[in-house]
Parts: sequence; structure tokens; C-alpha cells
Amino acid sequence: MLCRPTYVRANFILIIIIVSVLCCRCITVVNEVDEVDELAPLPPCESLPTALSELLLKFVVVKYDGHPYPGKVVDIDEQQGELEISCMHRVGQNRFFWPLRTDICWYTRDDILAVIPEPTNVTHRHCEVSPPIWRDILEKL
Repeated sequence: MLCRPTYVRANFILIIIIVSVLCCRCITVVNEVDEVDELAPLPPCESLPTALSELLLKFVVVKYDGHPYPGKVVDIDEQQGELEISCMHRVGQNRFFWPLRTDICWYTRDDILAVIPEPTNVTHRHCEVSPPIWRDILEKL
């Protein structure tokens, strides 16, 4: 079962539409309307944990040549205090893709800008970091 909430804001009314797909023939749509003063903020980026081992297989944003790039931590060197990260490539403002040839590099803890949720697909090939989180990351640069 796939359940993905969609949020729409119109004149201080938050409309939440939840579509659940049970099979190819059955689709159930539930509409719920709540009046709110403003949209609830998304949770902020996770703070960096004290132990590097907690970052293994998590998504992060790293700084490379002064630009932020999302990636996934694939290995950790506790002795050197470095993380091996498989990074995505940029195709526009907050648009990224996984390259055909893996882009893996070692980064220091200081190069990690944020721990983030997995980037979401905007097309079959391109992904984006949640826009509010992306704005927070750009402010850190």
C-alpha cells in the first residue's frame, strides 16, 4: 500500500489529500480540510551526531568547491575522522541526479553541512532536497 500526503495551501486553509493505492483497480481518496493560520514548518535538518559511525548510510549535504551537494555516506574512517560519500551531480538550483559513474570522495566532518532526509524524485531521473531544508543549507554557506 502506498500512502503519500499532498499539502496544498490556499488563503489560510490547509487541504490535506491522502491517496492510498491498494491495487491497480482500487483507489481510495480521503479529503480532510483544516483551517490553520500558517503551514507547520518542516522539521529542521538533523544535527551532526557526535559519533561518525551514526552517519553511516545516511544522506548528507557536503560542501565541495564552495557548493552544496547531497550524497550518501558509504564508509567511515574513525581514525582519520573522515567520511566516504557518494555524491549526486547538480543540474540546476536544487536539482540533482545520481551519475552513471559513481562520484565517491572522502570528506572531513567540517565539510558536512547537514544530515537530511533522502532527496525526493521530481522526475524519473532528477531529485531535490526538501525546499525549506535546501534554503537553510544555502544560508549556512
